[in-house]
Amino acid sequence: MPSIGRTAAAVLSCAIWFAPVPAQAQEPPAAISALALSAVTRSGPPEFRTTTLLCAPQQTGSHPDPVGACTELSAAQGDFAALTGEPAACPMIYEPVSLLVVGVWDGRPVSYQREFANSCVLANAARHVYKF
Repeated sequence: MPSIGRTAAAVLSCAIWFAPVPAQAQEPPAAISALALSAVTRSGPPEFRTTTLLCAPQQTGSHPDPVGACTELSAAQGDFAALTGEPAACPMIYEPVSLLVVGVWDGRPVSYQREFANSCVLANAARHVYKF
């Protein structure tokens, strides 16, 4: 009987020694959030404005306030239709501006298009995102 006990102990210790070690949990790579925003004034000669916004893995781009814009978009979960601005007194002049946003947000493709009455209305439709 004692030899069976020693054999069982040896087998058990080998099983523990050679047991597969679980792989260390690795953080999944951060999903990329990179956007291009373009605004085109359509009254008279077209005026084009374009900016880039990279929100993940870092907050940068040609946008004048990438940190503010990325923070605002994060709060809206990347939903441009959910952005809200602050009240502003804009001129009652109809000079339509078309906004087009394309890119990826949190790894998902994004495409958003909207028309605004003028540049002032566009700039005030969000606190930071549309001020470019």
